Parts: sequence; structure tokens; C-alpha cells
Amino acid sequence: MRYKILISCLLLLVLKTLATSEPDDHDHQTNHSNENSQVGPNKGILSADDTLGFQLSPSAEKNFEIEKMKVSINHSVNIPKTAILSTGTEQNIFRIRNSYFKRVDFQIIKKNKDKIIINSDELQLGDEVALTGLGFLRIAEITAFGGAPEGHSH
Repeated sequence: MRYKILISCLLLLVLKTLATSEPDDHDHQTNHSNENSQVGPNKGILSADDTLGFQLSPSAEKNFEIEKMKVSINHSVNIPKTAILSTGTEQNIFRIRNSYFKRVDFQIIKKNKDKIIINSDELQLGDEVALTGLGFLRIAEITAFGGAPEGHSH
């Protein structure tokens, strides 16, 4: 458990470092109450929408080596078990549609040692499912929707 918390904290630190494009030539005594959130152009998280999900910059996706798999059957996909995000008692996958990542629910259809066939009304033909980088994506989601503290990352 401590290892997971340490990894999560490390991922948040790295995300905040990647997400900030602010030059370091400003006065650290400046009041940051009017500073924008951690989402926007030239940041690791480009946009966030309650319906669509959140959008990462291409460099953030590359740096965290997000691997994806195309959904080839409507509402269903056969994925590695490692593509499932477990948080507490919840299990989800990250769906990618039109470059937006969104955590969605699913039902298990069939599973074996390494793979699982899932069904979700949130999956459409042409969508993708994130296979790797799930911890980073969860931290990015929390950050995008206001669950992470703002401020300096340096």
C-alpha cells in the first residue's frame, strides 16, 4: 500500500512538472490567486470537460508511454487485465475518443488468466482503450477536475 501511495505522489509531481510551462523568471512573492488552473494550452492537460473527459498534450502522452488498443466491436473489447484501473472497490477502464480520455464503467463478459472481455455502453466502434499509464491517467484526471492542489511545481 505504501508503495502505491509513493508511486501516486511521484506521478503527481511529474505531471505537475510537465503540466507547467511557466517561465521561472517571475517573482515568487507574487499573489497567485488569479493564476489559471493546471489545465490549458501549453500544459500537460490541454482541456477538461465533464462529458468528454480530459485531453492530454502529445508530449504528455509520449512521456508517459500511453499505449492504446482500438475497439473493433461496438460496446465490447478483449483487453489485458492490466488495462483495468482499480481504485478501492471500483474498477474502470480509460476510453479514448476524439483525443479525450474518460474513465468508464464496464461489465465483465469473460476472463482468463491474462485477458478479459468487457462490455460497456460507453464504448463505440473506433474508440480506443488505454492499456498502460493508468496511474498517470488517474492523476491527470484528478488534476483536470480540481482534485489536486494548484500552485508552483518547482
